[in-house]
Amino acid sequence: MKWIDEVPNYPELSSKKIWNELGKDPVISKYFPVYSKSRAPHKQYLLNVINTVRPGSIIKVVQTLRKKRQQEEIEE
Repeated sequence: MKWIDEVPNYPELSSKKIWNELGKDPVISKYFPVYSKSRAPHKQYLLNVINTVRPGSIIKVVQTLRKKRQQEEIEE
């Protein structure tokens, strides 16, 4: 397991949004039980599984979101 220590609380990184996008991926979903549409896995566990199956992907997403937010702040 490749652990993720801290992830910012960006709305784009909510466990429900991530699960809606990646929950259908058989490589990722095999590590989770079946959830109803109103439920999602625990965020930390979900991110750790994604980071293990696809190393570095979470870090790249966070870096991209930070750059986007910084550019929006500069433009204001």
